[in-house]
This record gives sequence, C-alpha cells and structure tokens, in this order.
Amino acid sequence: MDIETIPISEFKAKCLSLVEGVAAGGNSIVITKHGKAVAKVTQIPSSRKSLKGSWQGLVEIKGDIVNCDTSEDWEAAR
Repeated sequence: MDIETIPISEFKAKCLSLVEGVAAGGNSIVITKHGKAVAKVTQIPSSRKSLKGSWQGLVEIKGDIVNCDTSEDWEAAR
C-alpha cells in the first residue's frame, strides 16, 4: 500500500480525483496542514463475504436433486 502526503490546499483542489484514486488503487493519502498530518484517506475494506459454502452444515441433501421424479406427488385435473 502506497501512502502519499499532500497539503490540504492541493487536496481541496483535487479532492474528487484523489478519492477516486484511493478507491480504485487502494493507496492512502495523508493530508497535511502547515506541514503537520491532520487526516488520512484510506480505502474501506470490502465486507462482502463469499456465499460459497454458506449453507454448509445447515442443509442436508437427500436423494438426487437434479433428476428427481415428482410425478407421484401431483394429481392431474381430469
């Protein structure tokens, strides 16, 4: 992760493009005022979890779930 240090006046002038760069690249920006760090802009980590395996241990598969015959479960209207 790269950390870029810029003065607050430059951040104010280029705010939108700098924030987009942080979101796209994952780098961080330290904003300074009179040479002292006052803020840090960083990317928020993704909290989205993979759904793969999320049902594991909660669901039990019984029988063939692809080729099942349900013809006996339904009555045809005559």
